Amino acid sequence: MNYEDDWLAASEIAQYDFCNVSWYLNREGVPRDIASNTRLVNGRQMHARLDRNISTNRSLTGLLTGMAIVVSAILVVLLLW
Repeated sequence: MNYEDDWLAASEIAQYDFCNVSWYLNREGVPRDIASNTRLVNGRQMHARLDRNISTNRSLTGLLTGMAIVVSAILVVLLLW
């Protein structure tokens, strides 16, 4: 075993967090053929779509939370008036 194999770089941790299968294949030195490159491109596109969906959901959640706070504040003002 090579001494360098005992250590993980910060970029490897980020890659593992993003896609552990990709990290493992890269770490093991599995060569990429045309089919695997196609799967890699498709996987990146899928991850990008998921990221956009998550970002959209977070934005909507923040918007709805803000609206709920405003509506609650209005109701409190009306009840105390």
